[in-house]
Amino acid sequence: MIKQILVVTCYLTSLCSTAQLVNPVGNPFDHITDFNIDYVKVQNIKSVILSYSSKVDGEVIIRHGIERRYFFNTDGEPIREVYIEESETGIDSLISLYEFNEQFQLTQQIDQYKNQLIKKLYFYNNAGRLKKEVIVEIKNNKADTSAITNYKEPYSEATFAKRLILNSENRPFLEQRLYYDQQHRLINKEEELYITSRSRKMNWLYDGTLLKEISYNNQINGNSKGKYTFEYKDEQLEYIYHYENDKLKNKTAFVYAVNQPILLEALVIRRQEKGFITILTIKYNYF
Repeated sequence: MIKQILVVTCYLTSLCSTAQLVNPVGNPFDHITDFNIDYVKVQNIKSVILSYSSKVDGEVIIRHGIERRYFFNTDGEPIREVYIEESETGIDSLISLYEFNEQFQLTQQIDQYKNQLIKKLYFYNNAGRLKKEVIVEIKNNKADTSAITNYKEPYSEATFAKRLILNSENRPFLEQRLYYDQQHRLINKEEELYITSRSRKMNWLYDGTLLKEISYNNQINGNSKGKYTFEYKDEQLEYIYHYENDKLKNKTAFVYAVNQPILLEALVIRRQEKGFITILTIKYNYF
């Protein structure tokens, strides 16, 4: 089955101007905005291909017929993503096209899958925060606006913003409180449902310019509490540790080329409890 790719607007600024391919985030390559556009531009990268394989401790590596291909313009911005999945019944694919504003905020995403096209539009206020999302589904050349989400910002300043997410009747159902540091980096995000009072919190901890930890406590979608910690060598990301309920869940290792120490060649993700390892091999094409 084709994997649906969701894009969430990223509030984190680029932490390393030219040091590495992806910015420090909990799960690299989950969002199109994970890419460090400065690095991509300086290195003249035209496309990146991720190939997936896996293994269990003591077993051989199994290659999966899955690829994710990212294409960039000369400014380093990702403009297209192709997800390819091979199976016994054939080849399935999803094509996503992207557009950004000058602040590298996603303004439009178009997902093409067979005879279905989904267009997602994102609008921002003068402070650069999301104010509206529109999803339009086009099937058999017939368009249907399937969802409109409005955000109301009753109060904001340089280091704080209060934002309300409105339902289809333009009534608030979720309140967001966003806290920023003096470098305009998001450091705390609090969310609370109006009806049930369930809440979700995320915190970002920095050491100078380096992101050291992301902690979360999610009481809205289930009940989960954990954190991501980041380990660097010479300010270059080497490991991400994901803890949940005080237990190490995943460890992600960044593998760089021997002759090009800043060139990321692979990610090795180990699921601690099951001894299961996922390997993402990375290949590059250049302008």
